[in-house]
Amino acid sequence: NVYFFENAIYKISNGIVNHVADASDVVSITDDQENLYWIEKTPNASIIKKIPKTGGLKEELISLTGMNYRVSDIEADNNNIYIAVNDSVYGKILKINKAAKTIETIAGLNNIDDISMDDRTIYISSEFGLRKIEKITKTFENTFEIKIPGHNQPEIEIADKQGVPGEVLKFEINVTNKNENSADNR
Repeated sequence: NVYFFENAIYKISNGIVNHVADASDVVSITDDQENLYWIEKTPNASIIKKIPKTGGLKEELISLTGMNYRVSDIEADNNNIYIAVNDSVYGKILKINKAAKTIETIAGLNNIDDISMDDRTIYISSEFGLRKIEKITKTFENTFEIKIPGHNQPEIEIADKQGVPGEVLKFEINVTNKNENSADNR
């Protein structure tokens, strides 16, 4: 099936065009195995909507309000929706968890035009050419202990000096104060 929009959402199946849902000011459209997703732009928000591919009622999944961004594209996998947004200077890729409806910025680039993806990678087309980021979360098995005498809350800075341009590394750091004589542990 092929889906497209022109003042509504349509599906082409076996050469026949069928109306799927009413929609206005559609910016972009995508699908996963079960649903069709699109972005509708209003004066005050970008609204992500969905409808089951098998038919049914359309549903507002999430509304991005208060954003001074131009939303340019949308993609989806089984767990997340990815959207490309731009302001007057800067662009970023937002990852929206479908179940929790949480939003996370996963990449930033100037003037993002389009995004595409496969099972492992998101491809980003911008004014600087094609970039890619891995969707797969990398797990690090190393454990580090940091000891700073006289400091109850050490500051930690991790820099990726060997990183690939466009690659996003995500770290989760838990700091535990093991000093039994500190005021925090009395």
